[in-house]
Amino acid sequence: MKLEPVKGTPFDYSDDKITVYFEVADKQSTREIIENTTFIDGIEDLEHGFEVRIAMQQIPELIRHLSRENIAIYAVTPQKQ
Repeated sequence: MKLEPVKGTPFDYSDDKITVYFEVADKQSTREIIENTTFIDGIEDLEHGFEVRIAMQQIPELIRHLSRENIAIYAVTPQKQ
């Protein structure tokens, strides 16, 4: 019996992108990172962070990029579509 992945989980390796809000401590450094990350689209600068268009499975990858630069991440919240 083959299990089908549940849509909207990290097992969803489609190219479909969702809008995700990242609240961070260092907006300037975060901006530089997300502007130089090829898999991110539609960057919107907000008061305490950014909304970006990203595929579900790439969220952990972006978190790893930010963590490597010691950027505190306060929230990662998918936005209602």
